[in-house]
Amino acid sequence: MAMTRRNSHHRLTGVFVITLFCSACSWQNLVRWDHQAPAETTSDVVPAEAVPPKPVVKPALTEQRQTPRPKLHRPTIPSDLWAAIADATVPSDLSRPEVQQALTWYRGQRKYLRESATRATPYLHFIWTEVRRRDLPIATLYIPLLESGYRADVVSPYGAAGLWQFIGATGTKLGLAKNAWLDERLDIVASTWAATDYLADLMARFDGDWLLAVAAYNAGWGSIEKALEKNRRLGRPTDFWSLDLRRETRQLVARTLALNEIFRDPKAFGLNLAKVPDEPYFKPVVLRKPTDLRRLSQVAKIDQATFQTLNPAFKSWHTGPNLPKRILVPANIEPNVAALAQNLEPSPLPHATPVDSPFIARNYSARDTYHVQKGDSLWLIARRFDMHVSDLERLNAISRTRPLRLGQPLTVLAPAASVARESSRVSAATAQRYQVRSGDSLWTISRRFKVTIAQLVAWNNLRSPSALKLGQELLVSKPT
Repeated sequence: MAMTRRNSHHRLTGVFVITLFCSACSWQNLVRWDHQAPAETTSDVVPAEAVPPKPVVKPALTEQRQTPRPKLHRPTIPSDLWAAIADATVPSDLSRPEVQQALTWYRGQRKYLRESATRATPYLHFIWTEVRRRDLPIATLYIPLLESGYRADVVSPYGAAGLWQFIGATGTKLGLAKNAWLDERLDIVASTWAATDYLADLMARFDGDWLLAVAAYNAGWGSIEKALEKNRRLGRPTDFWSLDLRRETRQLVARTLALNEIFRDPKAFGLNLAKVPDEPYFKPVVLRKPTDLRRLSQVAKIDQATFQTLNPAFKSWHTGPNLPKRILVPANIEPNVAALAQNLEPSPLPHATPVDSPFIARNYSARDTYHVQKGDSLWLIARRFDMHVSDLERLNAISRTRPLRLGQPLTVLAPAASVARESSRVSAATAQRYQVRSGDSLWTISRRFKVTIAQLVAWNNLRSPSALKLGQELLVSKPT
């Protein structure tokens, strides 16, 4: 679809100014709390253009995150949030073959779409509110689906984390703290603020062209500007589809438009979505003293799974020393939790430094020895035995920067070790094969079939996890 920058933006956002405002009001009092400056840096290397070069200035602790809103007539609010989203959605331009191809691909992914929509339930109202507050196209809601499948606690093999899949360096540039106790890339509120702010900046940079903004979110704004300049120099059109960009970037934009069309009328696509109330699922509680989060959740009668779903950014069940800290709790019990938190005695800090993953409780009963095999890396071994790379390094007094030796003995932890030995065996009765499609990676395939990348590598004797070929057949059955 050859469209101008301004036209593409207006086509996707034309109804934003008449969408719902009242559900956002409960979030006007949500304070954007400052945290300690990141105590850790990551080894991620990103192009200098990955984020527009402007300083990140966090509001003071007392500053409210608000934007003045025009006083408009408020329309009737649908009781189902998915229905509200569908009513406010502008149809996608389906003339592009890339969008048609994406729609065809998603027809084989209805189960994954239903599961992602279900996982979106706790976060959807807040993200929907922030998307409208920033006057972004509704298709913004589908970026977390594309990036993480609406898993707030997921960390990719390449180090990208959270709903919006920020790598470490990009998260730091966007003001997301990362230290021994907390990783704000996994924080629902902080990461959504960062993502919507960033996308709004990109929209402004590209004169309101939403497609170019999404492309820049994936490829970096410098790459998009270079492609635009090349086309101008050659006298070619400068709409998104005319640019010479990576296949991954073009595919991401096409799938975003396809998802916009699917969720505009999910039933027509054969997708039955459970209703989501058009009201806040969670509210913030600010903790001003070191707090044992396990104790607080138990006293407040919040089950562990719910607490983890809302607070994946914490690396252990403790706030750590740098306060204040914000936690999210179910909206209906927020006053009770706030009162309990105020009355709890300060909790001493744990003796051990948290590991680099949220809420992993490990009660291993034994140790085992593993000998390094051809193609192994610390990351693959750690995944195979359900361990963290940092645990593997500490157990063996090694560093991920030093190469492994073939046959090198490594101490691993059990009972995860016994599970790993089973992971290479596949039952003939349940074996199934999957043919690699355009846009697939081991990461997307592992999520689709709920197995680990290490299992896919072991079952298929893959020498290089990144060397997938279009049409290649993979064994994807779960282990016996």
